[in-house]
Amino acid sequence: MGALAFSTLLLVFMFAWQHGAYQAMIQSAVNLQTGPLQILAADYQDEPDIRKVIHDPGPLLARLEAMPGVRAVSPRAEGFALVSTNERSQGVRIVAIDPERENRITTLHDTLRKGTFLGGNEANGAVLGSRLAKNLRAEVGDDLAVLGQAYDGSTAAGFFRVTGIVETGQSDLDRSLMFVRLPAFQETFVMGSAVHRIVVEPVDFDRLD
Repeated sequence: MGALAFSTLLLVFMFAWQHGAYQAMIQSAVNLQTGPLQILAADYQDEPDIRKVIHDPGPLLARLEAMPGVRAVSPRAEGFALVSTNERSQGVRIVAIDPERENRITTLHDTLRKGTFLGGNEANGAVLGSRLAKNLRAEVGDDLAVLGQAYDGSTAAGFFRVTGIVETGQSDLDRSLMFVRLPAFQETFVMGSAVHRIVVEPVDFDRLD
């Protein structure tokens, strides 16, 4: 009886430990960038296009924030552009965020290695992945020239200043991602108030379905 009770206790403990470890790994992975839940424009996930947008996200953001099952929401816009320093150029995926909202959902700010995560008064600030910064030979304080396609089909051109460098440990992110403030991106890419994604953080991760 003692052996049976001990083995049962051990099994229950191991199952509980495994479940907790899996949940921690899942939350750590999704909270680094994607978030647990996203709302996107139709077909955007399968065929990303700067013109597939949520045109007026304000009412939807307010509605989501009022829902009892939602802890936080964060709008994002994104696009691909050629980013250049004085020495090098590279194709980059630019993700535009609201830093205050984003910090309540993702842990990106915890991976900061240099500078600040879009903090301070730099409206056109940019945060680079560590490998991307190395490839561009960019440091905190350097200027970046951005050239891409705007929402209306025109050429999007602007300048951003590096305020921080992140190192996520995921090579795909570190070598290709650049983060900027949402208003600066919307102005440069002629987006108006439109966004491409709304990331949602639920109160209870286990009730995500």
